Amino acid sequence: MNSNGKSKRRWGLWISAAILLLLMGSASFMLLGTLKSNGAIDPSKISVIEKGDLARSVVATGKIQPRTKVEVKSKASGIVKKLYVDYGEWVKQGQLLAELDKEQLQAGVREASAVLMAAQAARRRGYAGRVMAALTAWGTAHGATHTFLQVIAHNAPARALYEKLGFTEAYQYWYRVQE
Repeated sequence: MNSNGKSKRRWGLWISAAILLLLMGSASFMLLGTLKSNGAIDPSKISVIEKGDLARSVVATGKIQPRTKVEVKSKASGIVKKLYVDYGEWVKQGQLLAELDKEQLQAGVREASAVLMAAQAARRRGYAGRVMAALTAWGTAHGATHTFLQVIAHNAPARALYEKLGFTEAYQYWYRVQE
């Protein structure tokens, strides 16, 4: 058993020595090849030095981002009648950009005025009281045991009607409107 382990070690030493000799031979062959060159330079690698501009182009992909992004919104909606600026044109604060068709807007104003006049004519006729009584009866028929109303504090006619129907103020709350 002892001699078997020694023979394996000897074979490992012989193989290591052979590999080392092979590497040394390759390195010396390459070194001699570079030292034997005659010093001549390949003519295709020679050029005349000239002063001039270099033209380089770079091809790349990516996203173009603006320095600043501004979102323009109108307070009114409608059909644009006339544009006063073109796409990409510089504008100043307060400059008129577009004009809306006023016919549609004026029709909306006339409609709102008619609704207001009808509501004013319907006041003090008991319509709201009948609507409230019908809603309360419907809620009771469908299992409601309590009725709560929400009304703006300065709506005096609504508050008077609700007090007349037996409602009392339970609590107040406040909300903020962003300006």
